[in-house]
Amino acid sequence: RSWSEDKAHKVWEIYKRMKERYSNGDVSLKPNKIILTSIINVCGYPTKSPAGKKTSLKVLLECMLELQTSKFINPDSKTICTLLNALKYTVENDAQLYRIGAAVFELSCKKGLTDELVLNTLKDSYPKLYQKLPFYDGATGHLEMNQMPSEWSRHVRRRRKK
Repeated sequence: RSWSEDKAHKVWEIYKRMKERYSNGDVSLKPNKIILTSIINVCGYPTKSPAGKKTSLKVLLECMLELQTSKFINPDSKTICTLLNALKYTVENDAQLYRIGAAVFELSCKKGLTDELVLNTLKDSYPKLYQKLPFYDGATGHLEMNQMPSEWSRHVRRRRKK
């Protein structure tokens, strides 16, 4: 983990060069979820300076756009959780954090990636958002999982029972 203020910018520039080279025929540089999740993770450890956080946030928003539009990247719930956690350490304004966190959660639901890991991250990092879920039981503080729309988790890999 580097404390360089421009580390997020540097990794994003490397990623853009990789994409360009892949587009030009170098199949060994195909973008994937591991690479993008690693970039998100770098942004989740921003420097304490406002400039470092601003750069990290800009790259996180670029990553979010990439998750929405890329033909190559098939994120999973770990990618979504890494993004939610990185935003928590990068965005200082609570209202902005809530809006962006809600957009990431919406992306998770649209892509069918919402599993227990995503919901637990939401509960720990975005409690107001968690409590607004339509299947949240305010009396118990728990989710009624059987009421979660099935399309929210349609691409979640289920663990096999041994």
